[in-house]
Amino acid sequence: MGDRSTYESSTVLTISDMPAAAERGDRAGNAWRRYAAAVIVCGAITVVAAAVAPWLDAANIVMLFLLAVAVVAWRLGRGPAIATAFLSVGLFDFFFVPPRYSFAVNDLQYLLTFSVMLVVALIIGELTATLRQHALVAGMKEERTRALYGVARDLAGASTLEEVVRISSAFVLTIVHAPSCVLLDAADAGLRIAPGCAPECGTWVDLSIARAACAGDRCSDLDGPAAVTYFPLRASEGVMGVLACARRQRVRRC
Repeated sequence: MGDRSTYESSTVLTISDMPAAAERGDRAGNAWRRYAAAVIVCGAITVVAAAVAPWLDAANIVMLFLLAVAVVAWRLGRGPAIATAFLSVGLFDFFFVPPRYSFAVNDLQYLLTFSVMLVVALIIGELTATLRQHALVAGMKEERTRALYGVARDLAGASTLEEVVRISSAFVLTIVHAPSCVLLDAADAGLRIAPGCAPECGTWVDLSIARAACAGDRCSDLDGPAAVTYFPLRASEGVMGVLACARRQRVRRC
């Protein structure tokens, strides 16, 4: 295959693994937006703190910045929360610690304040981000379980191969958020796109790579118009065909 495809040792397709690549790609694509949102939150909390500063002492202003770290960690994740923690310390020093509008510190006691503020902000951000991650995982498991029950019910009522393929493709689209195509291994004609697949499957499926996957290895084509992964479909009689999953968004070769 040259450099057109990559081969991986795993040959078993599991539902829990299928969304992972898509989620990683989505996170990478939105990373800069999350960090930009964290900066906006820090700016907003600074404006609020400046407005109420005449009625609050320094300790209460610190609480506002810690609140910002918690909100960012819950909504945007661990990385933006860490950035918010460091940025909050800098903003508090620059705008609210004498001499103002300078990073110079006249009272060395504020160095302890900064250190404790940073440590507490990092701990809050880490704990909140971990809680957020657990909530997301629980939601994903619930979604997959619901989808599995639905596809099992639909497959039980399917009477033709075309219906089975259509139901399976809809299930993969729901879980992975990517189009898929089923190729069945006909002994006399080789791999063929199964009836019930979308007509545009032929534009991104590479039969040569699909045949390599049918031989037993999971393959990934990273050079075509879409990044496609080919999974062998195993049964007790052997490999019955290949499931091809395409991502509209290119993924980086590891």
